[in-house]
Amino acid sequence: MPSTSGALRHPRAARSGDAPIGTLIGGIAALAVAMGIGRFAYTPILPSMQRATHLSAGFFGFLGSVALIGYLVGAVAATTWFANAKGRRRLSLIRWGIFAVVLTTAGMGFSRDPLVWIALRSLSGVGSAFVFILASMVVLDWAAAEGKWSWVGIHYSGVGLGIAMSGVLTPAFLPFGGWRAAWIAFGVLSLGLALLPWFLLREHPSIGRPEGGTTQPPERTGILPWTVIAYALEGLGYIVTGTFLVAMLDASPHLRAIGTDAWTIAGLAAIPSSWLWAKASGRVGPLTALVAAFALQGVGVLLPIALPSVPSAVAGAVLFGGTFIGITGLSVSVARAEAGEAAGRLVGWMTTLFAAGQVIGPTAAGLLVDATGGYGTPLAGSAAVLLIACGLLLFGRQRTRRSLTISLPSAE
Repeated sequence: MPSTSGALRHPRAARSGDAPIGTLIGGIAALAVAMGIGRFAYTPILPSMQRATHLSAGFFGFLGSVALIGYLVGAVAATTWFANAKGRRRLSLIRWGIFAVVLTTAGMGFSRDPLVWIALRSLSGVGSAFVFILASMVVLDWAAAEGKWSWVGIHYSGVGLGIAMSGVLTPAFLPFGGWRAAWIAFGVLSLGLALLPWFLLREHPSIGRPEGGTTQPPERTGILPWTVIAYALEGLGYIVTGTFLVAMLDASPHLRAIGTDAWTIAGLAAIPSSWLWAKASGRVGPLTALVAAFALQGVGVLLPIALPSVPSAVAGAVLFGGTFIGITGLSVSVARAEAGEAAGRLVGWMTTLFAAGQVIGPTAAGLLVDATGGYGTPLAGSAAVLLIACGLLLFGRQRTRRSLTISLPSAE
């Protein structure tokens, strides 16, 4: 799609030629704060909290789910009440969401009360959902209007960037006061990063202007329902590793030394993954790419427990980090291709279903760890869910009304 003509440029955008790239940078930073740190810093900090408080794995699994319940509530609100928010209102909601994540992240370090933790993680989840959904809509609008579809994958790299930062910095923060110092330091770091989306995110100049002519409805293939179901299962399947990877490695004398390093590796693998999977989908098709991503993620989840060694832990981290953001990027791209102008609301509902799956995983996994004394059973269950998603996508391909011919936007 060609770029919007200069005649339609908003005056501010016309004076600022870096508005598109600034919005992309702001979107990356927004996801790094809200998801990479606000959501996933919990994973590398968790073992230190467990050792210091002696609370059960079941409780910490529940605490992980609490954040995801908040995320689910925020996703529903963003999808229903605020889905049509545009312009300054949408940017304001994103800023308030980031502000909530910053405050609740730092706040974790100022209390030892589990009830306070529950409240803070809930609010953090709500804020992160608003940021993820609404910031993604802003970047999607720019990508669609400017024909820059590679921005979608680049935007989602913010999650991996935040994860990698949490893996690298947690060991550096812990000596200055343990888990409490780590939470406070991540809050301060998030505040600094939050300045980027606060000042750089911009709506596309065409937002809010009447469309010229009618929009051609998208050509549907019938694969969308299967993609939505698989994406919901991804929420349930990936979150067990996303919550307990470092704790699982920390519990093994042979793998303890690589715990936070594996989390860093997962984050680094996640940074380019959405873009790489978009490129792969251009070669083999989006459905084949999705099936491969689910299969590889299942292998990555199983490797550390099937072959407990440092190489398998590293390989598992690469496969996990290299697929879960890619699955999001592919699923969103399919939604855009199938739903056209309704994609924003559809992505919101997909995120809601994804969040519902996430809520179940950490609590169930924590209870299984307490019951079995290890992480093998919940991780095996997680891998099984991912393989079921693979099977459903393959079944859906056989059920489509015609051969899959979705033309995803170029990743170039």
